[in-house]
Amino acid sequence: MSQLDIFSGIELPSWIAIAGILILFIYLSKRISYSIFDPWFPIVFNQILLVGLWSLLYFRRAIRPSYYYYLLAATAMFLLPFGWLRPQRFPLFTSPSERSIQYARFANLLLIMLSIYQIVFDITFIASRGIPVLYQYGSNPQIYMGGFGIVKYIHDDNRSLIPAIAVFSFFATRRKKFLLLGLFVTVYPCLLFEWGKMGLLGVLMTFWIASMFFFGPTKFLRKVSYVAIAVSLLSIFFMFTRVAATGYGGGNTLDALQTRLIETGDSTYMYFILDGQASIPHDFTFPKYIFSNVSPYLSYVSPYFVRDASGATDTIGHVVLTAAGLPTGAGYGPSPPFQIVGHMFWKNYGIAYGFLIGFILYRMKSGIGSLKEEQAILFLVIYTNIPMIAGDAAVFIYYLFSYVFVLPPVVAAILINAALPKRKIVSVAA
Repeated sequence: MSQLDIFSGIELPSWIAIAGILILFIYLSKRISYSIFDPWFPIVFNQILLVGLWSLLYFRRAIRPSYYYYLLAATAMFLLPFGWLRPQRFPLFTSPSERSIQYARFANLLLIMLSIYQIVFDITFIASRGIPVLYQYGSNPQIYMGGFGIVKYIHDDNRSLIPAIAVFSFFATRRKKFLLLGLFVTVYPCLLFEWGKMGLLGVLMTFWIASMFFFGPTKFLRKVSYVAIAVSLLSIFFMFTRVAATGYGGGNTLDALQTRLIETGDSTYMYFILDGQASIPHDFTFPKYIFSNVSPYLSYVSPYFVRDASGATDTIGHVVLTAAGLPTGAGYGPSPPFQIVGHMFWKNYGIAYGFLIGFILYRMKSGIGSLKEEQAILFLVIYTNIPMIAGDAAVFIYYLFSYVFVLPPVVAAILINAALPKRKIVSVAA
C-alpha cells in the first residue's frame, strides 16, 4: 500500500464510524470557536482535520489501534476544559473610555519607536545586500545570515506587536494615520524580505483579530472574512498542485492535501507509520524541546541545552525526521501537534499534556470578558500567539524570548511618555 493511498479499501461501516467520530468532535470543538469569525477557528478546523486523517489511517489499518485510541483520548482531553466555558463573543467594547484615550498617546509613541527602529535596521540591511526579494535566494531565515539575524527578530516581533497597538490607537482616537503606519511597517517586510505568503497572511490575520477584538464582527470584516477564506482555500489547493508536481504524494494533489494539510499530516506519518517514535533520542527531553529555538542563547546559561557543535538543540521537526530515517533538509521540518509532542515525552500519559494545553487556552480565552481597554495591547499580543502551543510550543517560547530584541524602542517610548505632560481629556469619543 502506498503510504498516501488511504482512501481505498474502506468499507461503508467504517465510513459511518468516521462520520460519527467527526460529528462528535465538531460538536465538542464548538466550545472553542463559535463561528468562522472567531479568531481561534483555525484551532478547531485543524483538530477536525487531524481526527479525520487519523480515522482514515486507522480504518485503512495503516496505524496501530493503540496509537489511534491515544490520539482520540488526547484530543478529547484537550477539549475537556472548554466544557466549562461559554465562548466569549465580540465585540468587547462599545466606545473608548477616558483611560483608553489617555493610553493612546503611549500606544502612538510605541508604534513610532518600533517603526523607526525597524526601518533603520532594514535600510542598513538593504544598503549592504540589496532588496532580498530581488537579490537573495534560499529559504527565508537564510537571507538574514551573516550578522543580520536581529533583523529577523525585529520583523517577527513587530508582526505580533504592531497590529494590536495600531488597532488600539484607531479605536481610541479614530485617526487612521497610525493604523496605516502599522499596516505599512508590517506588510513591506513580507513583500520585500520574506516573500512567502504565510508571513503576509499572518500579518493580515493579526490585524483582523485585533479589529474583531475592539470593533466586533462588522459587516466589513465579515465580507473580508469570506473573501479571505475563499482566497486561502484556493491558495492552499494551488500550493499543493505545485507540491504534487515535485513528486510529493506520488504526484497526486489530493494525496498531498490529505497528508500534509496544515503541516500536521507529515508528522503523523513519520512518527507513527514509519515508527519514528521508537527512535527518539533519550536525551531529547521536554525542556530541551521547549527551548530548542532559543537554545543558542540558553547555552551561555547552562551547557544542558547544548546538543551539537553549533550550540543549538535540534528542532522537534528535525528530531522526528531523523528518527524516521528521513533526511533533514532546509527549514525546520514538520510541526507536530500537541498529541504527538505529548506522546514523544510521556507516551500514553501524553493525554495529560493535552489536558494542560487545553486548560491554558481555556484560561486565556475565558479571561477576555474581564479585560479593560488599556490592558488589551499586552493581552492581544499573547492572545494571537498562544494558540501556537496547540502545535509546536517551542515556537511560542521563541516569540516570547525574541521580544528582548525590541526592548530599546519600548524603553524609549516609556521614557518619552513619562517626560511629556499628562494629557487633559475634555470628552470621551462616542
